[in-house]
Amino acid sequence: MNNETCIDPTALERIRGIGGDDLLTKMIALFIQNVEKRLREASEGKAAGDSEAVGRAAHSIKSSSGNVGAVRLQRIAQEIERLAMEGNIRRATDRIAELEGAFSEVKAHLTGKGEPSER
Repeated sequence: MNNETCIDPTALERIRGIGGDDLLTKMIALFIQNVEKRLREASEGKAAGDSEAVGRAAHSIKSSSGNVGAVRLQRIAQEIERLAMEGNIRRATDRIAELEGAFSEVKAHLTGKGEPSER
């Protein structure tokens, strides 16, 4: 996946325009921490068969992803949230690995963007 489809660069520029590189770096760190926590919660929900927990975790990931322009991650999280809220836990949890993979790509891209030497 190329960087253009991984991250919408206008979202990062919008954050940078508001608070410069310091704000962008902080937002990226918070995003990564939040998504890592929510992925753990989604996995725990999957193990427990708790569609509401999976849906809540996906909702949080969806919202956070939109803030940093992680379009594909946001789309996958939105689909998982929808499936979980419909009570379709099996289909929702079948997509968690896809969500984790998309996050890995986003994280790799953002950590490169978050380093001052990369700008």
